[in-house]
Amino acid sequence: MTEPPRLRELDLLRFVAATAVMLHHFVGRIAGWGVDNHHNLPVLARLTHFGGFGVDLFFLISGFVILMSAWDRGVGDFAVSRVARIFPAYWFAVSLALLLFFASGPRCSRTAAGSGRCGRTCRT
Repeated sequence: MTEPPRLRELDLLRFVAATAVMLHHFVGRIAGWGVDNHHNLPVLARLTHFGGFGVDLFFLISGFVILMSAWDRGVGDFAVSRVARIFPAYWFAVSLALLLFFASGPRCSRTAAGSGRCGRTCRT
């Protein structure tokens, strides 16, 4: 089975959606969240005010692309392709997180004296 041609327009729309979200957070972080703070960056704030809708657009496009990958396939073939694509990255991320968690050593809460409940001095 040949690969269907890539829809570059969808890639562009996903880029626009991700950029809108990024700029929305940038302006919110720098100028302050909410309409009351738009005077700090007036031009950017007007352009990025609805950047949160980029998340909806991004997920809408992603859902369409996933469904598009099911065209001309049976349910079994589609399920196998999704599992083969998602599970390796998922288990790699879980393994890496567990490795980093156990490698970071024990954490303990601070007491008034500055040592933790575990008897060791806590890291700051």
